[in-house]
Amino acid sequence: MGAPPGTERLHLRYPVHLHEADRHLRLFEHLGLPAGDPAALSFPLTAEDEAEQAAILAGRNLAPGRYAVLHPGASSPTRRWPIARYAVVGDALAADGLRVVVTGVPAEREVGAALAAAMRAPAVDLTGATSLGGLAALLRDSAVLVGNDTGSAHLAAAVGAPSVTVFLAGDPVRWASRGPRHRFVAAEVACAPCPHLTCPIDFRCAASVAPGRVLTAARELLGAAR
Repeated sequence: MGAPPGTERLHLRYPVHLHEADRHLRLFEHLGLPAGDPAALSFPLTAEDEAEQAAILAGRNLAPGRYAVLHPGASSPTRRWPIARYAVVGDALAADGLRVVVTGVPAEREVGAALAAAMRAPAVDLTGATSLGGLAALLRDSAVLVGNDTGSAHLAAAVGAPSVTVFLAGDPVRWASRGPRHRFVAAEVACAPCPHLTCPIDFRCAASVAPGRVLTAARELLGAAR
């Protein structure tokens, strides 16, 4: 059944094959509105954000460009790459000469503490210790972010931070950050991507992403920045 006469421009078949930003801009175009550049993400930082960042760097003896951020949390369990695998990546980046910083929201403090405890190298655990703007500034000044398919990845893209995103149940076609400063590593299983918030079987997508793949992507970005 078609749209009622005169309402054709109010309807657009949902473009499931496009990136999330392009999907919304396609609607703007359909309605005759300026669409803009889908890659032009931004997150303005305030003076308070900059002051928070300066205090964090000074208090934790961190230098811009000399630390990597690991973000192991996500609201959905199916988007959380296992802590033990993050620890392998964190220890390798520490061996490469970078300080390792762990981030997350206050509700993820146990996750952040578990990662810091699982690493052999010392990590700076800032889980729940930053505001949103403070986290944005922390990411901006980092050498690289390694995190799950969650908000930190989009925030990194908005402030121009290099990032590696691990996609398990999520769909990189829809959500991966774009551009030369970003990489993604996706699960290699037939059931991914999937819509489940909690895996109903054996969480095989997490097992399919080896730490070496993620570390290689991070080191590619670090090498390009030198």
